[in-house]
Amino acid sequence: MADSKNDKRSSNSPMKWFREAKSEFKKVTWPAPKQTLRNTSVVLAVLVVAGASIWGLDKLLAFGFKKMLGIE
Repeated sequence: MADSKNDKRSSNSPMKWFREAKSEFKKVTWPAPKQTLRNTSVVLAVLVVAGASIWGLDKLLAFGFKKMLGIE
């Protein structure tokens, strides 16, 4: 009975988890720094375009509603 508890505890040990995680990280094909920079640039560009689009739509709708309601 004590052996079954030790088996469960050792299979869930943090050290085993870290060893397995390290082993899995070695299997990953990491992108080259140039590709990472390119991907980051694309994400930032899309973020700026999306933010500017939402801001512009918000301003346009606010202006339209103000005119429709006769405010200002």
